[in-house]
Amino acid sequence: MRRRAAAIVFAAAALAALAACRESQPPPVAPAPVRVEHPASGLAIAALPASLRLVSADGPVLELAPADPARGGRFTLTAGDPEPSGINLIEVVRAAGVELAARPEGAFLGQRELITSTGHAYSARGTWVEDGEKREELRIYALHPERSVDRLVTLTYVYPAGDREESGERFNEGLFVLGELEKLPAAD
Repeated sequence: MRRRAAAIVFAAAALAALAACRESQPPPVAPAPVRVEHPASGLAIAALPASLRLVSADGPVLELAPADPARGGRFTLTAGDPEPSGINLIEVVRAAGVELAARPEGAFLGQRELITSTGHAYSARGTWVEDGEKREELRIYALHPERSVDRLVTLTYVYPAGDREESGERFNEGLFVLGELEKLPAAD
């Protein structure tokens, strides 16, 4: 009985010492969020998700890619020219569905209405076969946060078609980027 009690006391002391060692170590520091600015579109991604990396912010297209190259894929952001007559996002997403379905072995997988801090957005998703490989494409359409004139913002994510879980992860990455979009301040 005494041995058992001594063993319990020893184990408790060892656990307390281990806990004290852990408490004395500073917690790991999370990396600072990466802000990506794209002057050509007048947009910035306030905090790039850790699952994506910047490829290029030069020219008319902002290009991102998965941080893990094994995942494959290409994520782009563009902003269209000002449309003085306005933009009908529902018509834009319907046209995307027709275009995705018209590709080789194409299938339009549906659209979703999204509510964001800057207003409504819509997504369209489809698959097709390219060079013998099944590809999936997610497009998210929104209006530019600079409301003085209508400009269509398009987020496009093309990647190897995967299972439902993989598609969901890609969709969530697109939503995250959409939620982090903000207009760049006007140049002086």
